[in-house]
Amino acid sequence: MISNHQKDVVWSIAVPFIMLIVVILIALPVWSQDSYYTDKLFGKTFVFAPKEKEICVKFSTGASFSQMQAVTSDLRFSPKTEGLAKLRYGVFALPDDLPFSSAKEQLSGSSVVAGVMPVFTDQEGYDRYLDPEWFTVQFVERVSTKNAEVIISRWGSSIAIKQWTPGYYTVTVPSGMTVFEAVRTFMACPEVRFTEPAAYSFNDLAADTYLDQEWHLRNTGQETGYTVGNDINVFPAWNISFGDPDVIVVIIDTGIDQTHPDLAGNVLPRGNEDWDFGNDDKPQEPDDRDGHGTAVSGIAAAVMNDIGVRGVAPASRIMPLQVNLESGYNQNRADAINYAVSRRNDFKRMVINCSWILSSGDFTAVHAAIQTAVNDNIPVICAAGNSNTSPIYYPAKYSETIAVAAMAPCDELRKSPSTCDGEGWWGSSWGEDLDVAAPG
Repeated sequence: MISNHQKDVVWSIAVPFIMLIVVILIALPVWSQDSYYTDKLFGKTFVFAPKEKEICVKFSTGASFSQMQAVTSDLRFSPKTEGLAKLRYGVFALPDDLPFSSAKEQLSGSSVVAGVMPVFTDQEGYDRYLDPEWFTVQFVERVSTKNAEVIISRWGSSIAIKQWTPGYYTVTVPSGMTVFEAVRTFMACPEVRFTEPAAYSFNDLAADTYLDQEWHLRNTGQETGYTVGNDINVFPAWNISFGDPDVIVVIIDTGIDQTHPDLAGNVLPRGNEDWDFGNDDKPQEPDDRDGHGTAVSGIAAAVMNDIGVRGVAPASRIMPLQVNLESGYNQNRADAINYAVSRRNDFKRMVINCSWILSSGDFTAVHAAIQTAVNDNIPVICAAGNSNTSPIYYPAKYSETIAVAAMAPCDELRKSPSTCDGEGWWGSSWGEDLDVAAPG
């Protein structure tokens, strides 16, 4: 038996402790209590924890770049991402003496600010950059466009972007709801296939005269320390085939230099199709302003023309679909994959290459698009990542993809900052979800 005196002692300790917990819970930001949802397509629960010293700011339509800079400069924000002028959305580090709540309060009084969000970290450790005004929703196939848009309106949302993918929308958060409440509300609708917050990703690039220098095709020890035969052994394969013009290599990347002498002959005619999924300034044309997509296209299918380099499959053709890998919407990457799948029956075979990562983690729309492609017998090849860390990144992490790590030109080693190539600024990611390694 516990005496009354013992009970009093227990309560004298427990009551202050319980009150402390209550105070802590009350003091927690609303975000930390509300920031979760369960994706009904793949059955995965997402939980988001706000970061104290970082903030996402979305600016109003019509705000000039100078106005955006002035607002953030006045509050002594430090920019952490590119693309502010184009997206009207930026991620910033807060000064040490300015808590998130105070920054949010001051920004709410600005006519050029549309909304703010914390930077979140999800349950897998990825930093998430979410839109404070928008979320995305994909309806099931049987729902017509008219009915889908009625449902959107009925819940108090409006269409911000009608995505290329049929039945897929970026929509506004209903008044009085948080982003996560809106996602949970729409997730409960039987007409909805899946829904999730609208998210941004940044810095997601994952790189014949010179045929003898292409060690990945045939390593002859071109450079000191290179291992002879440490390559993909493609020359015997070329005795059988150089590829096929009706085998289409879909390069979802930064676009392509359509006039490049090593590529022009193998770029698939675009016709009237829009191949710019990055909301770029020049619609439809997938013109490469970065160079990454052009390089990837050349590795895959540069032509045999006695100049430049030669691709692995120089007789196959390239479908270059442009996305914004510097600072763009994740949902546009899903659109690009779904577009490629829609063209599948126009060709004998198709393969999709994604030499980029989702730095902001798992995104249901991209996963669903990859699953659709693979179910239609389209292999999806994804880069593991270039961070020299484990585990590998999404989308390579999805089980449906072929996840590729980078191999160094010597001793069959994983590419790391210390391998023989001398490129000390990067190394390949690795982990249990990896499928294969290839020269990087």
